[in-house]
Amino acid sequence: MSIRSQAKINGTGATVAGAMIMTFVQGPNLNLPWTRKLGIQEQKQGEVTLQHTIIGGSMIIIGCFSWACFMILQAVTLRTYPAELSLTAWICLLATAEATTLALVMEKGNVSAWFIKWDMKLLAASYTGIFCSGIAYYLQGVVMKARGPVFVTAFSPLNMVIVAVLSSFILDEQMYLGR
Repeated sequence: MSIRSQAKINGTGATVAGAMIMTFVQGPNLNLPWTRKLGIQEQKQGEVTLQHTIIGGSMIIIGCFSWACFMILQAVTLRTYPAELSLTAWICLLATAEATTLALVMEKGNVSAWFIKWDMKLLAASYTGIFCSGIAYYLQGVVMKARGPVFVTAFSPLNMVIVAVLSSFILDEQMYLGR
């Protein structure tokens, strides 16, 4: 096995291990000045059970594995299909078809769920679709084509840290050392 392959496997393993540590280890509360202190009643409502922790850990493992497979598939596809923008359009179109199918199954005749309302939910979905998916996939393709998939995936663990910090600012979530 080549050194590059070993580095990729070790990097994926380190990412999964870091995600598991963040999931299973709950250290002390980081009393950050911008988050409010929780009362005893609020702490009990937000308790995490062992079952939730196991399900969350399993979902993280599945997510990390799926993301690694997607990156490999995108890198292989870009070798034979060099149009990054067109590939991004195909990825988003197929994701829309999959999400629509899943929504049809989950909503089971709830017609009101399909009405478009001009509110924050529409804005959030539009922002996520345009910026978090469309532009991000395009930029990943460009960088992947120029530098390779390892360069793109090297920044994936940083996403969890950024989300944790922003959730403490925006959503006023308590941060713990670990979970």
